[in-house]
Amino acid sequence: MAVLTVNASTLDGGFVISNTPSLVRPLAVQPDGKVLVTGASGEMGHGLVPALAAAGFEGVALDLQAIPPELASHCAATVAGSVNDPALVGRLFSDHPFEAVFHLAAVLSSKAERDPDLAHEVNVDAAVRLFKL
Repeated sequence: MAVLTVNASTLDGGFVISNTPSLVRPLAVQPDGKVLVTGASGEMGHGLVPALAAAGFEGVALDLQAIPPELASHCAATVAGSVNDPALVGRLFSDHPFEAVFHLAAVLSSKAERDPDLAHEVNVDAAVRLFKL
């Protein structure tokens, strides 16, 4: 399984940018494969989720809030919950044999400045936990 951070525009060319900035590699997941998108309701998720569905991937969307219907219609399953909930994320991995994870969940800008501990938990610790699953 691969854990990748991507720019949605890179999906069209079949390449993704890994969360290690020096690595660019082909997306090795086959269409019809199951993928997890964390932070699916965010700006990047709104572009990536429909693109994954159009390419034939079975997406499972995870976000803090319920996934909006226009986005949920592109998903095999949607989950309202936190990427920081190890039990929830563990159940998702047990229930769905993910071939890739698109970790888009993040605490950005001014909120991260106000709560750097939360930003680290979401932006760093959650990514590490996803790598370990």
